[in-house]
Amino acid sequence: MKPILTISLLVAIAIIAFFIWRDSQDTEGIDRNLLQAVKGNKALAKRLLNHARERYPGKSERWYAEKVIYDLERDGAGRGGRGSSYRLDRRELRENIFLASAFIWLVSSISSLVDGLFRR
Repeated sequence: MKPILTISLLVAIAIIAFFIWRDSQDTEGIDRNLLQAVKGNKALAKRLLNHARERYPGKSERWYAEKVIYDLERDGAGRGGRGSSYRLDRRELRENIFLASAFIWLVSSISSLVDGLFRR
């Protein structure tokens, strides 16, 4: 395979992986554990955080997030509550499979490229 084609493919995969990673980072400043506890419902997470801020003024943002998660788990609505279990949704599963296969392909391509350079 020509080096320019290999480099182009590597750049394309890196760009796709970056966009997938960037989309997964859009949490609007909400703690990831809290988002997981409310099953991705950002509006609910914001309301719970605002309620905790009103009820317990002067605490850190980390404290509020942990308090809300604790209350959800205590009441059985969080990720560790009764009857709840963590399930990987289909979109997340597809992204993880894609990223794993892209990483494997990337490593394979780089090793082939390096091998080709040393055989000349």
